[in-house]
Amino acid sequence: MKAGNKFERYVETLTGKLKPITQSEQAEAFRRTFPNAIKIKNKTTHVCLECGHEFESTKDRGTEVCPHCGKRGEVLKGQPQKELRYYAILEKVEDLQVIRYFILNKWYYKGMAYTFTLGEVVQRWISPDGKEAIRALPKRPFINCYTVAWAFGQEMSFKRIRNVKYSYYATEEYDYPAKVKVRSLIPYFKRYGWKKTGHTPYTTLSLLLHSPHHGTLYETGQLAIFGHTSESSLNRPHYGAAHGKKVSLWQIAKVCTRNGCIIKDFVTWRDILDNQQERGRDMLSPKYVCVSQGELKKIHDRLLRQRQQRERMDRIARGENLMKNKKELSLVNREYKRMHKKYLDIFFESDGITFRPLQNVQEFYEEGKVMHHCVFTNRYYTKPESLILTATRGDKRLATIEVQKHPFRILQCYAEHDSIPKENKKLRTIIEKNEKLFHIKAS
Repeated sequence: MKAGNKFERYVETLTGKLKPITQSEQAEAFRRTFPNAIKIKNKTTHVCLECGHEFESTKDRGTEVCPHCGKRGEVLKGQPQKELRYYAILEKVEDLQVIRYFILNKWYYKGMAYTFTLGEVVQRWISPDGKEAIRALPKRPFINCYTVAWAFGQEMSFKRIRNVKYSYYATEEYDYPAKVKVRSLIPYFKRYGWKKTGHTPYTTLSLLLHSPHHGTLYETGQLAIFGHTSESSLNRPHYGAAHGKKVSLWQIAKVCTRNGCIIKDFVTWRDILDNQQERGRDMLSPKYVCVSQGELKKIHDRLLRQRQQRERMDRIARGENLMKNKKELSLVNREYKRMHKKYLDIFFESDGITFRPLQNVQEFYEEGKVMHHCVFTNRYYTKPESLILTATRGDKRLATIEVQKHPFRILQCYAEHDSIPKENKKLRTIIEKNEKLFHIKAS
């Protein structure tokens, strides 16, 4: 596609000023992008995939040093054939910032050192006032669903962004996760410098350009929050505060920054926020949102245990209410018998152990109460694909077993307090020998 507007025509006049990638930069790109590797040939011999040298070693995991080239590589059990990665170079041309994407291919051959190729595929031109232009190679039809087939040998042309949300290598069209080398930055980005955030290079620069709040996160070192949020998700009111209004993740991040709390593990921290929100805490209080890295996992696990306990108590309360409500109990029993009516008369016995399905919700209640497990509170009587058996010897309950009706298989078998039954293997063997009963009922 030819230049379609004034900005693209301006970009076209600057393309000749881009500097070619040097041999040293190519070597740096491959060194940073691909880890060294050593393949296990047999129990006593390894092969260095960097230089092709064979040497004696019995190590089958971790890393190893090649005695020939001196490179340390990860020990691999399989033989990789080809690896593909993207590499980005940030370069200033006049008053524009350019993100240049290169595709790196690395091939491995038996008994030989690796070979590689490198080619430029995309250029994203960005101006300080937010104008953008994309130059890229044409794409051939997909060879398979895992590769992008760039048409090397053809010239780059201007592209338009289509509505592509998902791709194997791109978060959006012409934007790729990549290691970054900074040659030069325009003044707007130079004041920020370049830091690893978790976003792709283009997304990082775009957020710095268009989202002042992300710029503050970047400058104050809250890179984990920066790397896991977009402009909309950062500023969306979601959490509760003492004054009754909803507050956003950005307001919570400001509280952390003011109190010197730098978030390193965003996912765990976000789980803590969600747990505190469920408990009705003030989400602008440093007491609940400022968590040091050393205490993060400890607090997360404690809140998770408390949440699980609350959910368990809620399930128990709902179960008790069900048993008291005769009308609702009758409806649930009727639905249970409808789902399993072919199977409820199954009965078999071996070595004094009797197996039969639980007949109604009342029996689920008794089974859970006696065996001290969740067969009732987790509402297993609502699962149409599973049948719950009870195994007894005389008046003693031995185990509760969940079996899948079709295709038949034993899903779980537990005794009191979710423990493994003493006769676990024997119980499973008896059920498997009577599998034909379930097939007959299913037919």
